[in-house]
Parts: sequence; C-alpha cells; structure tokens
Amino acid sequence: MSVEEYWSKINHASAKVSSLISSYWHEHSDWTSWQFWIILTCLILPLIVLLIKLDKGKALQILFFGYTVHMLWTYTEIILIRLGLMDHHYFLLPFLPQAIGITSSFLPVSFMLLYQYFI
Repeated sequence: MSVEEYWSKINHASAKVSSLISSYWHEHSDWTSWQFWIILTCLILPLIVLLIKLDKGKALQILFFGYTVHMLWTYTEIILIRLGLMDHHYFLLPFLPQAIGITSSFLPVSFMLLYQYFI
C-alpha cells in the first residue's frame, strides 16, 4: 500500500472517529449533564484560586513551571489514550483533549501552588 493510500485510510477513519465522538458528546456529555459542569468547574475554579494566591513577584517562574506540568500531562494523556490504557467518558467539548479540565487547570495549578510554597 502506498503512502497516499495509508493517509487516505487514516483520514477517513479519523473523520469517522470525530463524528462518533461528537455524537457521543451530544448524547451523553453535553452541557445538560452534571458531569459537564463538574469538568467546567475543574477548569475554572483552580484558575480563580491561582489568580488570588499567585506570588506576583515570581509569577513568570511559577507560570512557566505550570506550563511545563500542563504540557507533560497533556502529552502523557494523549499517549495513554492512543494506546488504549486510559479513557475519559465525559469531556468539555468534543474537539478539545478529553481531560482538559484536569491537564490544563487542576493539575498545573496544584503543582504551581506547591512549587510556590516550597521556593
């Protein structure tokens, strides 16, 4: 099979998976479910806490550390999902990474506040 045929099959399968994920989200994980609101809270609430508690004098250092934690957890999560070792049944939006509330906000803010406390 040629490279173009492989990519054609991959793109076709990806479009089908995207359609299935979108349908699943509309039926089981949209804004009418309580899980959606928990995920949204896990995304917004830690950021509000960070705005209040962040040491402004060391903000760049602390925020860069949080960005690093965010990127490492996001890439790890993507790898684990692609390998079939982890899955999230509820997510914020169908086109965003599945655990965006946790990998973009909850974990990085937790690590940033710990880092700020110990430096």
